[in-house]
Amino acid sequence: MAVSPRIVGLVALLVPAVAATGIQGQGERLLLPLKEEIVRVQASAVNRIRKAQKEDGAFRSKHLREYPAGVTSLCMLALLNSGVSPDDPAIRGALDFVLRQPPKKTYSVAFRIMALDALTNDKPRLVEEISASAAWLAKTFRSKGDMNRGNIGWGYPEGVPDLSIMQQAAYALHLAKKYGFDFKRENWRKLAKQVLKYQNKDGGFGYHRRDP
Repeated sequence: MAVSPRIVGLVALLVPAVAATGIQGQGERLLLPLKEEIVRVQASAVNRIRKAQKEDGAFRSKHLREYPAGVTSLCMLALLNSGVSPDDPAIRGALDFVLRQPPKKTYSVAFRIMALDALTNDKPRLVEEISASAAWLAKTFRSKGDMNRGNIGWGYPEGVPDLSIMQQAAYALHLAKKYGFDFKRENWRKLAKQVLKYQNKDGGFGYHRRDP
């Protein structure tokens, strides 16, 4: 059974949704059926993710070949955010797999940092891993180019930068700052200016520069 990115994304959305239903009084009673349904769907999604795990710790997905560390990190993060213990065999297996993968893709390295950050009981041991991944993101950041063409930021790392990749990479570097990694202030400024260039006249943002 392969895990779908939609399933993993659903879990990530359901966790805050469950918390958001904690309304007092009549509102809480009205939302109780919805909360119970969310918990049921979340449990089903977690079970689906578990069944997709392979013996080597990775998770089956059509994207696994290209993004082995990314898929596994994202699944690990979804499980952890759903209350699965960091000591659970599924998490330990996934962690071992992720740590064996070299940094290759921007998405994968960013999700790796997020997953390692979520492992609260392993923070001291994983600081070096987080810093190394953050250094890779800093190295692949494109600090030179024409902002009007959307050339500043991150690609896959190949290809044209887009807001999806930049959001994940920037958030990962934000997390890495907690562990002492310092992404140059000048690069943060350039990134902010570039992101603003993505905004359209109607106030929305395109996936690429000048996308509707």
